[in-house]
Amino acid sequence: MAGGLHLHSAYNPEREAERFVQGIKPPFMPQYVLVTGAGRPYTVPYLKKEFPGVKVCAVQYTKDFSDTDFSWDKVFYFEDPEKSVSPPLSDQIFNYLGDEGTIACFFTSWRPSERTFPEEYKATWEEIKKAVLKSRTVLQTRTYFGRRWTKNAVRLPLFAERFVSVTKGDVPVIVCASGRSLESSVPFLKEFRESFFLIAVSSAYNALASRGIRSDICVSTDGGYWAKKHLSRMGENDCVLALAPEAACPARVLESVRILALDYSDGPGTSLLKSCRIPAMPAVRCGTVSGTAVALALSITAADVFVCGLDLAPNAGHSHTQPNELETTDSLTDRRLHTQETRLCPRTFKSPAMDTYREWFSSSDFGGRVFRLSAGYKYNLTLGSIKDVDWDFFKKKAHERQKADMTFPKLMERAAADDFQKRRSIILSAIKAGIGGEEWLRTIMPADYILYERSLGGEDKSARSEKIDMGIREFYPELTRGLAP
Repeated sequence: MAGGLHLHSAYNPEREAERFVQGIKPPFMPQYVLVTGAGRPYTVPYLKKEFPGVKVCAVQYTKDFSDTDFSWDKVFYFEDPEKSVSPPLSDQIFNYLGDEGTIACFFTSWRPSERTFPEEYKATWEEIKKAVLKSRTVLQTRTYFGRRWTKNAVRLPLFAERFVSVTKGDVPVIVCASGRSLESSVPFLKEFRESFFLIAVSSAYNALASRGIRSDICVSTDGGYWAKKHLSRMGENDCVLALAPEAACPARVLESVRILALDYSDGPGTSLLKSCRIPAMPAVRCGTVSGTAVALALSITAADVFVCGLDLAPNAGHSHTQPNELETTDSLTDRRLHTQETRLCPRTFKSPAMDTYREWFSSSDFGGRVFRLSAGYKYNLTLGSIKDVDWDFFKKKAHERQKADMTFPKLMERAAADDFQKRRSIILSAIKAGIGGEEWLRTIMPADYILYERSLGGEDKSARSEKIDMGIREFYPELTRGLAP
């Protein structure tokens, strides 16, 4: 009972649960089933029987049933957002299910709980709606960029000549993003440069280089055309470029700089790197390059990680520390009737993408090792468990240790012309072997493949299979252009 009302039958709760499950008729084949206000786990065995192989989850409105949490694959607890220190329920659901899992999840409600906990019920389904909308947005982005990412994944092993790895050390690592607060740390970055290992995201690389601050690693993960602009000034003697296979990068840069290949352990990028025997470092896929850079920093040091320029909030004027390659390009269109102020004004408004990035940092557990560093900059928003600290705090943590124990041993150098011909042949074979497989299809045609997986069978499944086959036949010549001998 809860609130004086029964959540389950007092006579035969198992039969009640069985009837509930018999009444569930999803219009697709679910991979997850989530029951809100689930109460006792009477429904679990019947859900497992009705939907073999699915993961059964619950949202509980009270902790009175916590002794049965082990019966579910995953239990979420609804908490009042104004009193809770936990991430929003929508973030918890999305982080566990992912974009594909959220789309493939059937959400249902245990009806007695709706009457007992009306406010919790309404708020929970609002959070579920947010998670579903977020997953659709992510899936739309993947669908739009999927083919471009796959082409980029071919370019990396084809054109790159020098690959390196990084040895793990125990010195502090500073990650520089390109938010406005980065400017406040420039004098201190110069003063204490020999006390830390420096990772710059691609959009911050030129801002640091123009001030005479040399990075150890520049990280780039964006697959869009404009992302290449941030890397256009890199040269042979510059820092190591940590590159995700799907990231856009000029061929000249691939051929000249040292590459630290990042591996997300999924999709075409992983299979192509393995086929070409290219050493790669495990990486975390994230909507923002700053997230991947912070995860990389945590993996290469046993010490703390500090992040400069991670504002993740709208600002008046420029949203990035200057110079910024995209800002330089955009400024060329400034005119009397289309002024700089008109162009920059939208950046002062709330951004859904920025909210998503901030939610990722706020909901992630970094074990108390990540700090946001500035010289007294007043941030508009906090980042969950990430503490805001100043350079006095950094000096106490750093202990003036040198960064010499982090090095980049060269693992592979490919320069011979015949080697280029060989790698073309290897890549072509890898494409032929993988393009029709699940991992490749999830990148090239994610929405179509998920709809195919959700299909209940019959003509609908056949039609979706034919659509996927047609898409692959159209894309294959485009992907392999220039690879055939």
